[in-house]
Amino acid sequence: MIEYLILILIIFFIFYSYYRNKHAVFFIVLANLIIFAIEMYYIYNNINIYEILGFSTNNILSIQLITGIFTHYDYIHILSNMVVLLFIGYPFEMKVGARKFIIIYLITGIIAEIIYALVHINEYYILLGASGSIFGIMGAYLKLYPEDEISMFLGFIFFPKIKVKFAVFFAALIELLAMVLSYEDNVAHLVHISAFIIGFFIAPIFMITRKKEFSNDDLKNLVKDEKSKEMLEKIEKEKIEIVRKILIEEYLKYVCEKFEKKGENIYCNGKKYKL
Repeated sequence: MIEYLILILIIFFIFYSYYRNKHAVFFIVLANLIIFAIEMYYIYNNINIYEILGFSTNNILSIQLITGIFTHYDYIHILSNMVVLLFIGYPFEMKVGARKFIIIYLITGIIAEIIYALVHINEYYILLGASGSIFGIMGAYLKLYPEDEISMFLGFIFFPKIKVKFAVFFAALIELLAMVLSYEDNVAHLVHISAFIIGFFIAPIFMITRKKEFSNDDLKNLVKDEKSKEMLEKIEKEKIEIVRKILIEEYLKYVCEKFEKKGENIYCNGKKYKL
């Protein structure tokens, strides 16, 4: 019964975020934290919740394909996954939008689980955690925006600014080496690599329908005085994508005669753009 209640909870957060087309990362993190709190209650009462919510390799077509992505083993497991999800997921969502983020997140995580189950078809494993989906987002981010700069923990080192291509390459390399060398650490490295590859190759699909973004020429053409010129220079120097978007929005509010924001879309003098 609890697995169905958890599934309903997940569907509620996913569909709400999808309908509103915003805050996908926030609601996914929130869902993970609530589910983890429920897990701890069951563990405290000596009930093996992992076998109930985790994805089992001998039962491929089950609701655990979804609940397993939102289930974590312990505090370190969920903390590490949620930190990485926030660092890499939030800026990526700002680029592609909440709906595309959700689709990539779920598709890569679910298919990677199925691949793992097929490879280990005669074995019994239980898969837990969001890391597969996170690697799927990494693969898509690498394909679409490799030059973006993000903040990221790589091991125990924090990088306040690092290009996506370097951060993702390092993470993928570690996973690939661990898988090739058959490193025994209770981590499903095949899930991570599979999701990463899937995310990388399905990413171009989302390029087709991507809305027009403000280019540097678009911004330069809107300069009208010294103040706007200074604002533009500040934008051009900013390397952190999230901060740059905030500066662009403030700039557009100042220079556009008619400015309106609806969700992720900006309307400047009648033209529709996406930040």
